[in-house]
Amino acid sequence: MLEKLKALFGFGRRAPAPAAPESRERAPRAEDSEADRKPREEPRPATQAAAPALGADAQAFYAGLRDPEPSEDLQALAPDDRLFVSGVLKLLREQALRIPVLPQAALEISRLLSDPSASASRFAKVLEADPGLSMDVLRIANSAYYGFGSATTSVRTAVVRIGLTQLRGLIIVTHLHGKVLQGGTLAREASWLSELSLGLAHAAQALAPDFGLRPDAAFTQGVLSHVEHFVILGTAAEVSREHKRRIQPTGQGLREAFARCGTRVRELAAREWGLTEVLLGGKEQDPLARSLRDLREALVAHWAGEAVLPAVAGAPPDRVAQALQRSAAARPAAAEA
Repeated sequence: MLEKLKALFGFGRRAPAPAAPESRERAPRAEDSEADRKPREEPRPATQAAAPALGADAQAFYAGLRDPEPSEDLQALAPDDRLFVSGVLKLLREQALRIPVLPQAALEISRLLSDPSASASRFAKVLEADPGLSMDVLRIANSAYYGFGSATTSVRTAVVRIGLTQLRGLIIVTHLHGKVLQGGTLAREASWLSELSLGLAHAAQALAPDFGLRPDAAFTQGVLSHVEHFVILGTAAEVSREHKRRIQPTGQGLREAFARCGTRVRELAAREWGLTEVLLGGKEQDPLARSLRDLREALVAHWAGEAVLPAVAGAPPDRVAQALQRSAAARPAAAEA
């Protein structure tokens, strides 16, 4: 199973040295799906209008994703923060922390990706069986990140816009976001995390040649960079049920939970989903992990309007600037909600 997933995502091998960008048009190949043989919609260039400023609360939340060492004695935390962090630690200690089960659509899409004859219509049919997921996919396809001038209500068109090989990672993140929302708390933080995951995925895809990856593999690594944080946000509902009242952790509480529990939660998710190499990687992916951390910091700094941006390991500053500019121009104002 793991070998099939590795083949689907293109991990376990490095891409050849960067070459000149391919033309958008190429001759159809026998192994292409129907969607690949048909001309893709051409997106309009992203507008260069100034993106909305990143609010202080969002900046503080993103700062908590930097994998710091635990900085607080639990007893020094505010009451809800203390209950939240100790609750997540207890779930891990008792092996009771639940990793969300991936939706059936994600499994079906994995199967279709291994079938070179699968058409976009077959992918759309899988998504249409899940109305909530279909709406999420349409929302993503109509977002400014894809740069199309008109919205679509066709799931098949949305699939073509997004790209077949990017669907599974987006479905996982969308599913995790939905699980947090179902819990009725931390919806704002979940939206910030979704926006960051999508922005990082597109920026990583633009820099894929510099990272030595295929564009679809770079996108997947970017979009799945924060699955452990989604899972931790989702535990707030369970901790609240245990204490029979709503637990509302502050940013400080979230930072402590991320620092103390993030690595173990990511390991659990990797094993549960059979994505160990994708989510954990090996020594050969250590440089990529560093590049993605750098890119996240540069992305947030750019969204915040900082004049001096962090360097990104492995990528020239001018190419990083181009990727970030496009991301900032496409970033919706909803990210500040």
